[in-house]
Amino acid sequence: MDPLDLKENYIACIMCILTDWTPEQCFGYLEMCDKRKSTNITECDVLNMVHLKQKGHTYKEIGDLYGLSPGATRNRIMRFRQKRLCS
Repeated sequence: MDPLDLKENYIACIMCILTDWTPEQCFGYLEMCDKRKSTNITECDVLNMVHLKQKGHTYKEIGDLYGLSPGATRNRIMRFRQKRLCS
């Protein structure tokens, strides 16, 4: 067994103890977090995010399209705008 798998099992077990979640819910949450970390967002994607924001979409709506949290979506858009201003 991979040490990372074992670590994930322990984390899920602790989550079950500390919350009222089932083991399946805990593993689902961990899997969702892992997918969010591994997203490869390109500059073209961020440009599209900027356009969507300009059209009135919320950070949550945009983030849902790319598997990001609203805060992460906002940060990417803000960094992109800052980068454009500096160039």
